[in-house]
Parts: sequence; C-alpha cells; structure tokens
Amino acid sequence: MTSTAVHSLLDVALAYRAAGRSVLPIAPGCKKPSTVHATTGEVQDLAWKRYQTQRPTEVQIRSWFGGEALMGLGMACGPVSGVQIDAVQYALEVLDVDETESLDQLVEAAHWQGRGELLARLLHQRTPGGAGHFAYLCQEWAGNTILAKRPGGPGEPKAVTLIETRGAGGQVVVAPTPPGIHPEHPERGYELVRGSWEDIPLITPDERQTLWELARSCNAYVAPTQVHTARGGSRPRANGERPGDTLNERANRDWWQSLLERHGWTLVHQRGDVDYWQRPGKDGKAWSATLGACGSYLYVFSANAAPFEPERAYQPFGAYALLEHGGNFKAAAKALAPPRQRQNGHRRTPTAPPSDQDTPEVPLRERFRVDDTGVWYTPPVDKEGHQPADVWVCAPSGSWPPRVTWRTITTGTSWSSQTAMAIRSNGRCLSSFWRSSGNTARSCGVWGWS
Repeated sequence: MTSTAVHSLLDVALAYRAAGRSVLPIAPGCKKPSTVHATTGEVQDLAWKRYQTQRPTEVQIRSWFGGEALMGLGMACGPVSGVQIDAVQYALEVLDVDETESLDQLVEAAHWQGRGELLARLLHQRTPGGAGHFAYLCQEWAGNTILAKRPGGPGEPKAVTLIETRGAGGQVVVAPTPPGIHPEHPERGYELVRGSWEDIPLITPDERQTLWELARSCNAYVAPTQVHTARGGSRPRANGERPGDTLNERANRDWWQSLLERHGWTLVHQRGDVDYWQRPGKDGKAWSATLGACGSYLYVFSANAAPFEPERAYQPFGAYALLEHGGNFKAAAKALAPPRQRQNGHRRTPTAPPSDQDTPEVPLRERFRVDDTGVWYTPPVDKEGHQPADVWVCAPSGSWPPRVTWRTITTGTSWSSQTAMAIRSNGRCLSSFWRSSGNTARSCGVWGWS
C-alpha cells in the first residue's frame, strides 16, 4: 500500500469521525473490527464494544491507520454514529443486501410500488460481492435484524441470509476500503455509488417501515416455528385424514385468490410463480404478503394485517380458519367436512366415490351421528360404489330394544362416547356398549337380538 493511499484512508477516517461517525479498523481478510500488529504482522481482533457508545479519539484513529499495513475502514452503527436534531436522537442503520439477485429484486419492488425515490435518497455503496449497502439515519432503530432468507443449497447452511440490517451493536465495512480486505472477494474494494458517509440522509419512521417491508418481501424461507398452527393443537399432518389436511393439499392460487379477495385483500403484482398481496385498508401498490415465495405458504410480513401476524407463514387451512371462523379450527374443520348422507330424517343424494381409486375405510366410531330424532348409523359403500341410506338406531334417550342378550365381540377398545348405539337392520339389532371413565371408554361389547 502506497504512502499516499495510507494517508488518504487516514484522512477519510478522521473526516468521518469529525462528521460524527464511530470509525473502526478492518484488517485484511476480515469483515469485523481488527488490527495488524506493527512488528509481527499478525491480525488481531479488536475489542470494540466501547466504540458502540463512544467514538474513538483522533489519537486512536492515527494509531490504527497511520502505519504502513494495508487496512480497511469500518463504522459502528446505532446512535453512536448518528446525530441529534432539536434534542431528537437519530441513529445509523444500514440495509445489508448480500446477493445481487436480492438487490435486483429489492430495486424492482421499490420501483413497482412507487418507492424508487425513497431508495434513491439513501446512501448506496457497492460491496465486493456485487450487492450493496443502503444507509440512513432515523429516530427509530433496532439491533441487527434479519429481514429475508432463502433455503440453503449444497454445502450451505439450512437458511442463507439475503437481507439484514446493521443497527445498534453492529458495524459495516465502508468505502473507500481498498481491495485486499474482503475475505471472499479480495480483488475488489468497497465503492460509493451514491451519497457520502459524512452526510447520511434522514428518513421518517414510516419510510423506515416501508424499507423493511420491501426487504421482507424478498424472503423465500420460513422456519418450522414460523408456520401458524392451532393453539394447543398438534401440527397439521400431511396424510389427508382431516378436512384441513385435504384443503392444504388441494388449494391452489385460484382458491387463495377467492379467499383473500372475499376478505378485502388485493392482488397487486405477480412475479413468476409468486403473487404479491396487499392487506385491506392499504393504499398504493405496496404489498403485505407473498404467496409462492416460501413454498406453498402465504407469508405475511405486514404488522397491520390482522388477523395475520407479521413474519408468519400460513397454510390454506390456517388462513381459512382465521378469516372465515375467527381462528376456531374446530369450527373450520366442521364446515369443511363432507355433508352427512342423512340429517334430521331427510335423505341426501349419495355421491359415488371415484371409480379410479379405492375408498378408504371409515372407522366404525365415525359412522355414528346423533340428532334430534335419535342415533343414526352410516353403512359402508357397497361393492357397486353406492352409498346405502343411513339407518336409525335408537331414540335420543338411548332406550334399548326388548329381549336382548349379551355376548362379547371385542374388548379394550378406547372409544370416546357418551351413549350406547344400536343398529337395527333385517330383523336384527346390534349396539356398541361402553363402560366409561369420564369420556374415555374402558371396555366394549355388542348387544344383539336373542
């Protein structure tokens, strides 16, 4: 590194400090605060916690950048690198985009939503990896926050971060850090595309929220813990045994569109297989959720999209239960269940099962139902695929047919029931019988005509 370049970086570091920034040294091959030993050339990590709350002195900066070693320039984020205006504190936050594809998607989303002007106001620097940083000062801030991920590929972690913020407690490497510093791309340095680290633009909290939602719209990964499930219930199974499972398997983009539009959502944009949805009450073209970006889930990132929660993923059944049944999963499942063949004594037209697939056997306990007229039994589908009519069993009081004898058919069945049921057909009558403890059966038998 030439003497001119050394002094140039030192001068820049001092200028940044004079502008209110907390500057930090970055050694070759590093992205975190570090120094190079003057004698041995050994790279040493820098204990920099103190510089998260107070700027280094000029003497300290000269000791870091005044030698002959190649160095890069870092900056602590948060209030320490911010400003006070009319007694209001503004802190430095940086939107860190790690991949060029995500950068393109972010810029495209901003322009589509009419937010291109906001993005153009921010300081923008190109990182050696080809993506970039967008910096701003705001009176609202947070610590480092991951906003978007994607599933990892071979040799990568399970989830790869695409966009995150650097805020209080974080730091970034900044221009004019020269080539030879970045560990993965030492052939390139950090370059300012627009703006200056000495004069970082101010944005409002609402504009900050817009930027964060733009970044979150690029998310393509949800962890299992982010998937919405029924409170107090088990996670949905994928075997199609329940109405909700069937809906999760069969719902398509048209189904989602019908559901969401009934509840005031608007489809504002499509990008390949991804649909972008806007919550009710939101103006313009900004979106609040994506469908298809994170697999088959509806991924909601808006904080104002009740009953949905931000940064949560929803399967069709979960969204249906929330929107149509106020979050009552039991009521939602009941509404989705196929109608009974007979209710209140009125026969319904049977529906033959598909001829190209086997009809799954229905457990015996699920063939009984109770209404105001008594207990009813639904026989199995016959060999021709026809559904026989329901059979009346007994009165609601559970009264028994006369002249019955007891014979055991099975024992130990753990059915949950509050009544004994009988089947009357072709001159014979059978009924299931439970000896129960609470609502759980302890033994089982069958009654029959003598």
